[in-house]
Amino acid sequence: MSTIHSGSPADPNPHHVFNKASQIIAPKLHTIINSSFETATFPDSWKHAEVNALLKKRKADPEDLKNYRPISLLPFPAKVIEKIVNSQLSRFLEDNSLLDISQSGFRKNQNHSHRCYRQHQVHARQR
Repeated sequence: MSTIHSGSPADPNPHHVFNKASQIIAPKLHTIINSSFETATFPDSWKHAEVNALLKKRKADPEDLKNYRPISLLPFPAKVIEKIVNSQLSRFLEDNSLLDISQSGFRKNQNHSHRCYRQHQVHARQR
C-alpha cells in the first residue's frame, strides 16, 4: 500500500494510522472496498469532504476571492477507492480504445505537446 501524506483533519481515521498499521488494516479495507464495488454502494461517512480555500499564488491578493481555489480533503478510504476506480477506468478506456486520439489530459504518458503534435498531423492531412 502506498503512503498517503494528506487527508482531512476531520477524518476519524487519519492517514498516519493507516500508514503505521497498513499490514493489519489493508486486508480489512480491501474487503470493504470489494464489497462496495460488488454492491454498488459507497459508505456515507466516506462521502464527506472538508473543503478549504487555497490561495492560487503566494503573492496573490488574499483579499480577492478570485485568487482562491477550492480543495477537498477526503477521508483516507475514499482516496483509496478514488485511486482504484481511476486506475481501473483508465485501463478499461485505454485497453478498449474508447478515448479519442486527441484526448491527452489526465492520460498516462500523454501531455500537451503530444496533443499539439497530433493536432498538427490532423491539420497537415486536411491540406
